[in-house]
Amino acid sequence: MARMSKRISNKITKTKEQQNAPKEQKKYGKDIWLILLIVINFLLLVTMWESLILAPISFATYLVLEIALVIMYANRHAKVSDNVREWLYKAQIFFMGIILLLFLYTVVAYIFG
Repeated sequence: MARMSKRISNKITKTKEQQNAPKEQKKYGKDIWLILLIVINFLLLVTMWESLILAPISFATYLVLEIALVIMYANRHAKVSDNVREWLYKAQIFFMGIILLLFLYTVVAYIFG
């Protein structure tokens, strides 16, 4: 009987400790650099619109970069299932690959053109 009451009291104290445990606080500003990059890239797209439209490769690079940054932010902060999170990660890598190819094309065109 004493053993049973001890088990019950242990369970009660454990549940009280779990209820009184402080909840995790969200760290604000964790992705401040990512947000800053999104805003700067958007401002560049808006302010340099006329110049970028004349150079389609540069325009595509900035546009795809903006898409990749937004997907990266969504992947970190959206409450989605693991399957959707995996697709967001794959899309992020895909768009970063496109950015790399566009950048390499620009460099090669600058050197040999």
